[in-house]
Amino acid sequence: MHEEVSVSLATRLAERRLGLLTNQELRSWIDDERSRTADSGLDQLAAQLVGDVSNAIDAEARLLGIPPMDDLIAVRLVTLSVADKIVSGDLHPYIGARLLWTRVATEGPAAEPALRPFIGLASEWEDGSEHRSEYEALIVEEAQSARAREQKMIRDWLRGSGARPSFGNEGGRQAV
Repeated sequence: MHEEVSVSLATRLAERRLGLLTNQELRSWIDDERSRTADSGLDQLAAQLVGDVSNAIDAEARLLGIPPMDDLIAVRLVTLSVADKIVSGDLHPYIGARLLWTRVATEGPAAEPALRPFIGLASEWEDGSEHRSEYEALIVEEAQSARAREQKMIRDWLRGSGARPSFGNEGGRQAV
């Protein structure tokens, strides 16, 4: 399986694990990927997506080279995905930061420190309309930093060469 497809699949599985994606939405994504690539592993995974078969999906994902995923890895994958969308302009900075705050940071205390800059900036954005453009710029900067941190960790995790990483606040920005 190509690394790009592996990262994308792992991200979709992380979104499902965190309750951000249903099995049906995952199946739809897999169907789209199957039409775009010639990956027989995705055919096997699609066959598992009937009803609530989370354990079977996870087992099949491991057969496709996706390592076991815990909530911490799921949070990091989703953080990377949201950061990519913020940096590319596909997601408004405030909307992305708010998503990380309200839907991802709530998944556990281990995730919260690294997401604190996004939480603080989204909160400040809500409180101060006169500084919103500055907060948006800071959210984009934080997304760039998060993306740089997470990309290597995710690739190492997919290759099985990285130890289980911590998820501390490594260089996060503070609100203005």
